[in-house]
Amino acid sequence: MATPDLLRDRTQGTRVTNTELFFDLVYVVAVTQLSGFLREHPTWLGALGALILLGMIWNAWVYTTWVTNWLDPDKTVTRLMLLAVMGGSLVMAAGVHDAYGDKGLWVGIAYAAMQIGRSVFTVWAARSNPALRRNYQRILCWCLVSGAVAVVGGALDGPARLALFALAVVIDIVGGIVQFWTPGLGRTPAAEWDIDGPHFAERCQAFVLIALGESVVGISSPLAEAHKVDAAGVTGAAGAFITVAALFLLYFDRWAHAGVSAVQRATEPGKLAARGYHLVHPVIVAGIILVAAGNEEVLSAVLGGSEEHAPSSWLIAWFCAGGAATFVLGHAIYIRLISGRHSTPHVVAAVALLIVVGVTGALSVGALAIGIAAGVVVVALVAVEAGRARRVPLPR
Repeated sequence: MATPDLLRDRTQGTRVTNTELFFDLVYVVAVTQLSGFLREHPTWLGALGALILLGMIWNAWVYTTWVTNWLDPDKTVTRLMLLAVMGGSLVMAAGVHDAYGDKGLWVGIAYAAMQIGRSVFTVWAARSNPALRRNYQRILCWCLVSGAVAVVGGALDGPARLALFALAVVIDIVGGIVQFWTPGLGRTPAAEWDIDGPHFAERCQAFVLIALGESVVGISSPLAEAHKVDAAGVTGAAGAFITVAALFLLYFDRWAHAGVSAVQRATEPGKLAARGYHLVHPVIVAGIILVAAGNEEVLSAVLGGSEEHAPSSWLIAWFCAGGAATFVLGHAIYIRLISGRHSTPHVVAAVALLIVVGVTGALSVGALAIGIAAGVVVVALVAVEAGRARRVPLPR
């Protein structure tokens, strides 16, 4: 028996529901844990491990976002599916802190359960839509492979776990790139990705807000825990907040709206959403998480944090300025994809931020100065973008 009632009614547009917003809350925990993981593993290997975990977290979230673009989250069975995925996300978030230690199997099993379980549900729920059902049959095949790899990785130790977790993430990313080609089932034509573009864009914007929100919490927590806040502490907190606010303005001032408009008018909205949001936005989010970790390190230094945890200038430079450069480059790619425009100011700002990394790291500049230098570059880019907004109209 067909179940058309589970599909969204798009006749009057698709809105983001309260169920989806509630689902997002668990990812606040995940992003917070990821930022903490970075600070506790301040090495290149730690950064790689954090990147892989971000890939798992992002895949779990964005694959669910694709589903809720087609299925109505406020229908009881779909809501129950989302709550189940939310529970799996909570388990995975709880395991982030020790993902390469005792809780690796937690992460692997949770990832597999979400990717496979969600796909099985959608194959059943979409049986009134043959094209959508075939698409999720293909996705299920890919998720069975990535899920199995993730579970085996969680059961192993050391470099093998790192490698297999990375492979699971890559499998799910490559699956989308090759349109989930599957032996006997073929690939999903771009024309069949008949998504509601504005809904998908707004959902990805919500994840950016989650990351920015965690950054704000990362500023307030050290202040609340400090016994004494002197002028350096006030300066550090103000500088950190201004930097986060500048990232917010850079993303949301005009280009967020431009992205919604772009996918709305695109002839193949699914393809644009896959490129501009699914693939590029984790880069933007990674930049925000790095900046958040850097801000916490700066505040820890100026507010008299533990002497046992005294990060080097190089580490703080890579977190603050390198993170901002990652955000700026990701945002530049996003602008290019949604508008076809090349943003020279973004490239210049990214180069300037990388120079900040090299100079401040090599000269062992103080944490506060590094944070301020990175913030100045980002604020300058916001100012340039504001000037361009007055001169150059948005694409329509």
